[in-house]
Amino acid sequence: MSPPIDIGRDEARRRAEEELAKAKYQGLPQWLQDLFAWLNARWDDIREIADVGGTPSAPGQVDWVYLLIVIVVVTAIVVLVWKFGLPKWRKRTRDAEVEADPDQSPEDYRSVAERAAEAQEWTVAVRERFRALVRELEERTIIDPRPARTALEAAGTSARMLPAVERDLHAAALLFNDVMYGERIADRAAYARMVEADAAVRTAADSFRHPDEDEDDELRALDEVAM
Repeated sequence: MSPPIDIGRDEARRRAEEELAKAKYQGLPQWLQDLFAWLNARWDDIREIADVGGTPSAPGQVDWVYLLIVIVVVTAIVVLVWKFGLPKWRKRTRDAEVEADPDQSPEDYRSVAERAAEAQEWTVAVRERFRALVRELEERTIIDPRPARTALEAAGTSARMLPAVERDLHAAALLFNDVMYGERIADRAAYARMVEADAAVRTAADSFRHPDEDEDDELRALDEVAM
């Protein structure tokens, strides 16, 4: 059996700091990073206890130094859980592609949605009405037509241009995703909410001025002053 490796206090602290640095870049939960930081801050105290402990315990005897370290670690975890609660893992939000055809107009999609609503095919109605909303935004040049765009991406990009209807956009995107992934059964009320969101977005788009238009106005004003 090889003899135990005895490292000095400075070397032990350096190694502990290296492990803490690694932990910060490995995507560990914040509560676990706090635990490493707490242990690192008290590393000298733990090493002093280890120094007092002397030589390793004989076989079959309790190693009080390492037992104390385990108790310290467990106590730290309990305190952190009590203070911050258990770590919460975010549920991954599924985001469906809109698949809006740039060759179809918003009114084309609205017509399909209305026919589906009349037939009480609510899933189709909700889906096509949201596509109408996205095509409206694309035709108004509020967002650029782009394949494989997801519902939440469309809502997020549009909300930066139309902050007044950010909630409507986000709610419509979530409804579209819930219906597409079967997490929610579409019904008359769901379609009515999608129609309301579509109307709110169109109203906001009517007063939207593209940043390029403001720049053109400034250039024309400068030209008039120069003349």
